[in-house]
Amino acid sequence: MSEVGNRGVVVPGDVMGTIEEGGPGEGTYEKEGRVRATLIGQGQLDRENKVFVVKPLAPGLSLPREGEEVIARVVSVQNSLAILEIVKSSDRTLGGTFTGLLHHTRAGGGVRSKLKKYMKAGDIVRAKVVYAKNLIHVSTVGSRLGVILGYCSKCGGKLERKGSGNYLHCVNCDWKEARFTAADYGTLEW
Repeated sequence: MSEVGNRGVVVPGDVMGTIEEGGPGEGTYEKEGRVRATLIGQGQLDRENKVFVVKPLAPGLSLPREGEEVIARVVSVQNSLAILEIVKSSDRTLGGTFTGLLHHTRAGGGVRSKLKKYMKAGDIVRAKVVYAKNLIHVSTVGSRLGVILGYCSKCGGKLERKGSGNYLHCVNCDWKEARFTAADYGTLEW
């Protein structure tokens, strides 16, 4: 069994030790040679494995992890960046909502120089976490990823897919809009 050194209660950004003492593990990240906490919890150093970890104070309280799919609501969109509110993981409970960043180069279908043409505030997207240290970056590259539920820019009605492609039609006013959609767009309950 590994010997664990207790570091006490830590909050995001607290320095737990140096990279020479141990590497970053669950609930931590490394910046400028120091291992820091990413969440509130019990800081520990597993001396045998030389890894710092943070055990959440509340069970089930956790951050999005690199490589996992998440569901998020688009908060705002510019040409090169969308800000998302990550509300759930595809397979576990998260410890609240988190802000995610989607850069236009990670927005599926190749580089999108005008991201706001294919995604609007209020849309619901499925994305993959590609970086989750001090900021959460996501990608929508892949057929399962992209907008899974969109809303009309004119009247706020739900957008439906008619035929194939990324053009959607409003159920209320029949307005036509482009979205970068997931392959299963419109099949999920939200």
